Parts: sequence; structure tokens; C-alpha cells
Amino acid sequence: MARFQPGQTGNPGGRPRKLLKRVDEILHEAGIHPAIELMKLMPQLKIKEQVEVWTTLLSYTQGKPSEIAPTEEELTAQKLRELTNKELAERAKVLLPKLEGAA
Repeated sequence: MARFQPGQTGNPGGRPRKLLKRVDEILHEAGIHPAIELMKLMPQLKIKEQVEVWTTLLSYTQGKPSEIAPTEEELTAQKLRELTNKELAERAKVLLPKLEGAA
């Protein structure tokens, strides 16, 4: 009985059913919002502890900054993405005649 039979999986009894819910589900069912409860506790903390809490929370809400400096092409592409359609049209009017003359 200790040896597996051919075709038998390593877990013949199946996995036990999950009994625990996620913490956020339990808090939601209890009508507790973690951020609101945390804000209620903030005045009781020292300034340094408050800064640590805010820093930790921000690390979950903000993207991690790139460790590599952007290239000149990436900076130019970013600037172009930020232009409005009107600004792009004005740039195109300036650049298109130059391109047509080069062809």
C-alpha cells in the first residue's frame, strides 16, 4: 500500500478544501476597510513611524522607478506622447516640407 499504483497520482485523496479566506475578504465581510482603519491609528504613531507607514503604502501604489536612465530616443518619444493633436499637426506642417524636399 505504500507504493503507488501505475497511473496513480501523488495525492490520491485530493487536496483538502480551503478553510481560510483571504484577509481582505474577511475584512470586507466585517465592513472594515483596512486603509480607513490604518488612518485612524496614524495619530497614535510617532512621526518616524508615520513616515514608514506612508512609505510602505506608497511602494504598493507607485511603480518602481527604472534603474536605468532613459535613452535620448525614449525621452523624445515620451515628449511626443505628451503633445496634443494640435501641437503634433503644427510640427508636421514644419517637418513635411523638409521631408518632401529631401526625396
